[in-house]
Amino acid sequence: MRGQIGKFDPIHVTAPLLFVSLNRKSKQRETGNLQFIYTPASKDKAVTFVFFGPNLLGVDDLRVFQGLIGVGTEQNRKIARSRVKKNADNVVNVPEPFADRILVSCSFGYLARVIGYKAPDSGATVRVVKDCLTRMSSVSISYRASDTNDLISLGSLITNRDTDYLSDGLSIELNSSSTAAVLASSKNEQYFKMNLDEVRNLRTDSARLIHHRLHYLKEGGSIQVRLETLAGYVWPPTDSTNAERKRLVALKKVLLELESIGWKHKVESESTIRIFRPRVPQVAQKWA
Repeated sequence: MRGQIGKFDPIHVTAPLLFVSLNRKSKQRETGNLQFIYTPASKDKAVTFVFFGPNLLGVDDLRVFQGLIGVGTEQNRKIARSRVKKNADNVVNVPEPFADRILVSCSFGYLARVIGYKAPDSGATVRVVKDCLTRMSSVSISYRASDTNDLISLGSLITNRDTDYLSDGLSIELNSSSTAAVLASSKNEQYFKMNLDEVRNLRTDSARLIHHRLHYLKEGGSIQVRLETLAGYVWPPTDSTNAERKRLVALKKVLLELESIGWKHKVESESTIRIFRPRVPQVAQKWA
C-alpha cells in the first residue's frame, strides 16, 4: 500500500472543531452536538462555514474520513488528470457519471487497512467503521459569503449510498467540496495533499489530530507555530497551570511521533517551534 495519497478540501482540514479528542477511557462515548461556525483567513472575500451534527466526531471518525478521501483519490486518479474545469462560481464541473459528487466504493476491511487498523477484517473493526460512517453522515455543512445572508448547503460530510451493513460492501458519496478536491488537477492548488503512509504509522490520537491540522503547510516547506496553537488542535482552552504543563509534556511526545514519520522541528523560543513538512510522493503507486 505504499505511495498512497489523499487530496483534501482545505476546509475539512482547517476547521477547528470538526474532529476532536474524546475520552477513550470512558465506557460511554462523550455526547454533545457538533455545532460551530468557521471563517477561514482569506485574501478574497470572507466565507463563513456552518457545521452541525447530533454527535461529536472523534479521532476514529477522522481516520475513517481520511481513508475515504484516500480511496476516493485513488479511484478517480484518471478523471483528476483530465484537467477538470471550473465555472465562474468556482464549482467543479464533474464529468459524467459522477454528476457533482463522487462515490467511494470498497469493502469495510479494505478501508480499515488503508488507515492502518491492525485487525481490519475483524468484527470489532468493522463495527467501528460502520459507527463512524453513521456519525459523519449526520453532519451537515453550509456556507455563506460575506456579501450575502443566504446560507448554501454543501450537503453532509459524507452520505451513505447503497451501503450494505449486512455485507462487507460500502458505497459512500463525498460532498461537493471534497469532490472538488479529489478531482482537482495537479496544477490546482485548491486541495491539501496527504500521505496515507504517514497516517497509517501514527499511533496516538493527539498526533493524528495535529498531523491532520498541519496540512495547510505545503509539502517540503516549514512554518513557525506556537506550542499553544498546537495544543489547541487537541485540547480545549484551560486556565490551569498544571494542565498546561502536562500538555507541554504531551506535545513533546507528539513531536517525537511526528519525527518518526518524517516531520521535523526546531525549537525557536520557549513558546514557538518551526515545523518542517516532508515532501509527498509525486505519483501514487497502485494500491494493494
